[in-house]
Amino acid sequence: MSSQNQNNTLAPILSAARRLLQQREDFTMDDLAAETGLSRATLYRRSGGRDALLKRLAREDGLAVGELSNIRERILLAVRRTIKKAGSFNVTVDQVAAEAGVGVATIYRHFGVKEELLQSFVEELTPRREAREILLRPGPNVAEDLTRFATQTIAFAKEFQDFIGMVFFPDDKTKELLGHLQPNPDRTLSRLKKYFEVQIARGRLRSADPFDLATTFAGMVLGISIVKSQYTNEPIGEPVDLARKIVDTFLNGAASGNGGHS
Repeated sequence: MSSQNQNNTLAPILSAARRLLQQREDFTMDDLAAETGLSRATLYRRSGGRDALLKRLAREDGLAVGELSNIRERILLAVRRTIKKAGSFNVTVDQVAAEAGVGVATIYRHFGVKEELLQSFVEELTPRREAREILLRPGPNVAEDLTRFATQTIAFAKEFQDFIGMVFFPDDKTKELLGHLQPNPDRTLSRLKKYFEVQIARGRLRSADPFDLATTFAGMVLGISIVKSQYTNEPIGEPVDLARKIVDTFLNGAASGNGGHS
């Protein structure tokens, strides 16, 4: 078999191995066989086995074998740092690659074009991921759920104040870049709305419009995250303490026992 033909037959096997590595680093040849639809014998004949595949992937990505399983997160964290340094979403794949310590080709193999890289960043390394984890599994204690969500959101804003400002007060170039991202129907506000629907149905919250509850709570959390970082000199403070105050005000109101009357 010529070198070109060998590369052509190995390419889909390497792609499948990369996909499995993003899910679990201890994947087996049986897992790879299921992923590719090829027999174990064919896989061994074409690739030389799991160790040979990992070495090939590491060589192509310019990494040590042990670094392969976390390459995706490493690149996404580099996106976060690059945006923060630039003060804008207008960053290049070359800048991200340099920050991550990988080749440009590695980023394209894992994410495709720059817009897909930014989309993955927004989906996976912003509070949306925490919202998905917390809000799609409503627990018996509403205050605890909402405090966890608010804590994660405020903590992100505290660490990346410039990022929050870029998203909500974007310059023209950032607007253009963000406009190219595909709208996500499963965005955080939708998850909040669904969360409140479930908790109302379970009798843990009084009957109310779940969308109104979602927008009100999100507005309170974002108000703390944005106003404190953009319009005051006061530091955000400990995220969990602020989160508890927000949730207490949201669930119990801000009026005193006499209803706010003197």
